[in-house]
Amino acid sequence: MAAVTARVPAPIAEPPEALVDRVLAGAPGAWASLAEAVHAEVLDVCRRRRWGAGSPHAADLHREVALRVLEKLHGNDYAALRAWAAARDRYPDARFTAWLGAVASNAQIDQLRASPELARRRDGDQRRTEAIATEELRDAASTAIDPARAAEIARVVRALAADDFPAEQRAAIALWLRGHDARAIAGELGLAGADAADKLLHAARERLRRAVRRPGGTHG
Repeated sequence: MAAVTARVPAPIAEPPEALVDRVLAGAPGAWASLAEAVHAEVLDVCRRRRWGAGSPHAADLHREVALRVLEKLHGNDYAALRAWAAARDRYPDARFTAWLGAVASNAQIDQLRASPELARRRDGDQRRTEAIATEELRDAASTAIDPARAAEIARVVRALAADDFPAEQRAAIALWLRGHDARAIAGELGLAGADAADKLLHAARERLRRAVRRPGGTHG
């Protein structure tokens, strides 16, 4: 009679919220466990949102976004994680993965902004990120731009990039500018529904309007 081999159940993954608590408590090995989970989740976010779709550089972009997120979470003695924990205390239903998606959106924007050789393209309903030839960059730089329009764009970019612009609002604006509707934004950011996304977008646009109206595009 063949021996019966006992099946060992797979270990249950520790919830990310619990990992955050252990990191902030200084538990040995907690950051390594959280970093592994975050890295995998951010790569999954990148693939689901099709960042860099159609580009041979997509995998590199995804890795860079994941690294930027990890640097953000680890920096300044886990300041971002401490801010998340404080927000969770105020809103117990808040999900770490939804917040992480917003952080990843900001990291992706920063990565594209720091990579002038990449550009977002649109072919019908499909969006992709691809490399730009040096000649194309040179041609774009030589194109005449209305100074007033250029100044307005610069104010908007500065306002969105400001440290005190809420991360979730920045992510919502970024998705809205890419053509996502309220329902899609709610799904991307883990919001309760389209109404919640509409409220978030309204607050984000109002904040952006106030920011660009001020001299220098700074927040109050």
